[in-house]
Amino acid sequence: MQTEEFFLFDTVNTITAPALDPDTMAAVKNACLRYEKLFSRFDEQSQLFRINNAHGTPVDVDSELAQFIKTSLAYCEASNGLFDITMGSVTRLWNFKNGTIPAKDDVHAALTHVNWRGVHVTDSTVQLADPDACLELGGIAKGWIADALDHMIERAGVCAYVIDLGGNVLVRGSKPDGSPWKVGLPHPAQGRAGSALAGTIELESGSIVTSGIYERACV
Repeated sequence: MQTEEFFLFDTVNTITAPALDPDTMAAVKNACLRYEKLFSRFDEQSQLFRINNAHGTPVDVDSELAQFIKTSLAYCEASNGLFDITMGSVTRLWNFKNGTIPAKDDVHAALTHVNWRGVHVTDSTVQLADPDACLELGGIAKGWIADALDHMIERAGVCAYVIDLGGNVLVRGSKPDGSPWKVGLPHPAQGRAGSALAGTIELESGSIVTSGIYERACV
């Protein structure tokens, strides 16, 4: 098996397959760099950063970002706001790198700016009706990216592979010996330092997505 590893989206990403063409891997990495420039809330050069700092004015965006936000809003509507991409006004109050934990009053104040219905999207522009709103696409972006990389690698003629974007794992085909891929789920009680698994899932084609509070903490 051959594995390519690279750091983007604030995590380690790996592509594993029996054989990986260098041109295909270069295209995958370039695509990930492009998505970073579209979807990152932290990168000042990203289009999402420009939206969040436009103070309510419309922002010209790439058509794929516009479509992605439209898709995200459909999930916001389907969940009746339980999933809301404007939670960025709240999540940005935490800073795990410098140990910042917001006061409860600040969290409550930020919650008043959470409302997915205030996001207006055309095929090429995005506007936030609330100047203090903030889009946070982290809850859905990796799934979108994994699907895009899946199509890219499949079109290159690779039949079996694993895309691991750190918590988002997509697999196709099976191992060279014909057995299914095994995806391990780290035990939450072990935290970063542990290596124990809570369990494994066998899968031939599909995605497994996990989320845990133990990967980020202010200490």
